[in-house]
Amino acid sequence: PSIKDSLRLVGDTFIYVGASTLHRRWIVTHERRDLGVPQRIRLRYSDDGSDWIDQWTDENGGDGVAVTAMGDTALLVVWCNINEGMQWGTLDGSRWTKLGAGPAGSALARDPHLVRQTGGGAWLGWLDGSSEPPYNDHVYISSFADGLWSPSTRVECNFPSAGTWFASGMAMSQSADAFPSVAWDVYSGGNED
Repeated sequence: PSIKDSLRLVGDTFIYVGASTLHRRWIVTHERRDLGVPQRIRLRYSDDGSDWIDQWTDENGGDGVAVTAMGDTALLVVWCNINEGMQWGTLDGSRWTKLGAGPAGSALARDPHLVRQTGGGAWLGWLDGSSEPPYNDHVYISSFADGLWSPSTRVECNFPSAGTWFASGMAMSQSADAFPSVAWDVYSGGNED
């Protein structure tokens, strides 16, 4: 089907991410296949930009989905949901493989972002909350190389005052050769900072 036909809205689609190489384009969404069924991650890819191949997964990415190309026809996918925490998989050619838990150790992980490293591999950043007081959110970073995730590094947040702070979003720099720059937005008691 064409991309217009492939991207028709079914129910509610909240998450859209994409990646491309010289040889392939990917669009990944989190949506409902039909009304009344749970949302799932849907992968679409095209080698010529006109014919798109659909591939549904059984994965729930309700708390965020991130993708980056890892080769001409290989895609790294990371997703989060409150039931499973962070998970990851690959679409290699036309073969989807769920590979298990990602580097986040909490079911509260959300809003993943991937940036491909120039020499191969990728940086992954995400938000994660604490289940212990004061319940503050933090940003975590991990790297991916040769099929393995590094231990995560917590980016210390210098909160403006005492209390509980929640992050509402984050972004990572696209310069991927060194540790990426990250930015995030926090709020407490309805005050945006």
